[in-house]
Amino acid sequence: MFRCSAINAQEQIASWPLNLSVGRGGFYGSVQYYFGYNQLRRSILKDPEEETKFRRLVAKAGGGRPIKCAVEIGTYKGTATALLAYYADQVVTIDKYNFIDKYTFWLEYGVYDKIHSYIVKDNEDKADVLAKYNFDLAFLDGDHSAEGVRADFNLVKKCGKVIFHDYYEENTGFDKGSAIIQGVVSLVNSLPLDEVTIGRPFAYWEKKR
Repeated sequence: MFRCSAINAQEQIASWPLNLSVGRGGFYGSVQYYFGYNQLRRSILKDPEEETKFRRLVAKAGGGRPIKCAVEIGTYKGTATALLAYYADQVVTIDKYNFIDKYTFWLEYGVYDKIHSYIVKDNEDKADVLAKYNFDLAFLDGDHSAEGVRADFNLVKKCGKVIFHDYYEENTGFDKGSAIIQGVVSLVNSLPLDEVTIGRPFAYWEKKR
């Protein structure tokens, strides 16, 4: 496990009017315009509607109060990480792979300093990272297998608020035996109904106090 950072980071390109507001085109629109669809692919922002759903669930988790620390498992190119950083004072993001695209992306959106990025080898590494932080929200978008998503949930559920990505039904075109169906859907469906909010392709769990 190691904390990763940008090497020889360049200053933010001030001439680019990048921001995380909900204005015209929202986050999706600005990312697509400046970085292209490749930055959006396989992220929470495959279309503008997903951005809206994700924002609503993050706002619901905050309950009108600032999120002090959000944890993300599954960084990829850091698109969701940047959006989480708009709502949280700091974001801890964890992945097994170090995609260098994310550093430029975070720097140009002005959220680099709010993000703590870690590369891990296994669940033991993840547990070591998470033990360092008191977080009040978790976003799971990593290993979608039944075993993987359960392990990630067990590591973060202590915060009491978890957003899952890729909660799909069988009629969405995914094979019934796919990891997405087996993992995320099975886990979410095993949670108490009165603690779960569905906004496909997301699901939000909040433990009743």
